[in-house]
Amino acid sequence: MKFNLRWLVQAGAFIGCIYFFIRILEYSKLMLAMTASGSLPMVGLFCLLFGFCFFLMALTSYLKQKQNGTLKNQIPFFEKLISKLGLAR
Repeated sequence: MKFNLRWLVQAGAFIGCIYFFIRILEYSKLMLAMTASGSLPMVGLFCLLFGFCFFLMALTSYLKQKQNGTLKNQIPFFEKLISKLGLAR
């Protein structure tokens, strides 16, 4: 099995998604049980981090499909982002 940067980023993003999703659930339960509004900023932060990790997973999967030639439908936003980041190769 060949390890590369894309694989490591995708694995880290997957682990991050799981971790932040669990944290969102914990803080949501806390907010419902105790009506603690102090948890709301933490839930928002964890939602943003979860979204970022999910975005990384989607982008690396898109890059993998593009590299392998199995990409069926191009996503214009990803294409622009890839060209701006210089990941087209």
